[in-house]
Amino acid sequence: MKRIFTIAAITLTVAFNGFSDDLADLQKNVDTFSAKLAASLPFNASMGLNWSDAYIGKLLGVPPHFGIGASGGFTTLNSVAFGDLLDNFGLSIPIDQMLIPAYVVEGRLGGLFLPFDIGVKFGALPQVDFGDRLKIDYLLAGADIRFAVMEGNVVLPKISVGIGFNFLKSSLTAPLGSGVSFNTDGKSLELTQPEATFSWETKSIDIKAQISKSFLIITPYAGLGASYAWSNAGYSVESRLKYGGEYIDNADIEEIKDSLSSAGVPGLDKLSPTGFSSIIDTTGWAFRAFAGVSLNVLIMKFDLTGMYNFMDSNYGVTLGIRAQI
Repeated sequence: MKRIFTIAAITLTVAFNGFSDDLADLQKNVDTFSAKLAASLPFNASMGLNWSDAYIGKLLGVPPHFGIGASGGFTTLNSVAFGDLLDNFGLSIPIDQMLIPAYVVEGRLGGLFLPFDIGVKFGALPQVDFGDRLKIDYLLAGADIRFAVMEGNVVLPKISVGIGFNFLKSSLTAPLGSGVSFNTDGKSLELTQPEATFSWETKSIDIKAQISKSFLIITPYAGLGASYAWSNAGYSVESRLKYGGEYIDNADIEEIKDSLSSAGVPGLDKLSPTGFSSIIDTTGWAFRAFAGVSLNVLIMKFDLTGMYNFMDSNYGVTLGIRAQI
């Protein structure tokens, strides 16, 4: 599974030592970064549970209907906003579009008496080191319930509407070059042996509608989804800090906060002698379409799903395999 996340990690490169930038510019860019991710995070969190059958049938049917499997894939993300934030730290992404990977194990149970089914998904990766340079961690979890508007038969398709909840949390940590500093109020905020972590998180209520129809060993399907999400994104830096050539003290901390306030940019959530951080909260709607086809071999189903994000024109692809009866 580590190989999936290497796709995202290998694009990050460390720039030259002795890098310096303006702290106010950093705070402007983290605000933009958070706003851009607000449109993409609910889209990435919706990966998984896009089974080909719009409704799998009742658990108390003959046979009982349930399934378990796994899926993985990626969504794209325009790297401009992320790249601007990384530039402030002397880091860079040499491509215009990033791939944000995701994977889950997932299962579904048919309803007991009424025509509905329930799905759950979970994927996690504890912090993984990529050589001596990068670290990534990742958590995706969710659940949904779908109600059959049309249960389908030989002629008619299956149609369902559903509601669910998704949670996604991930971060990327990278060491910074020596001599990195930020200018503020005519003085230099110096970082010694720093490490920066870029993090993002979203919680979303997800509504979707889906249609499917089986033809012998294939099942094409399509659907629409809408998510209302509570998201945040930003950075944190761990470093022994110097300000104006001396180790930082409480008076310096207040001076830096006043400087950012005067510049009219987002303030720091944390500023201490051992580091600083800034996390920006955002909320809003996201809308997507998805479609695909499954190959059905006995109780095994192999899914290929494509996704499109109406909010920022990004897309996603997932592959899934499951046992389902």
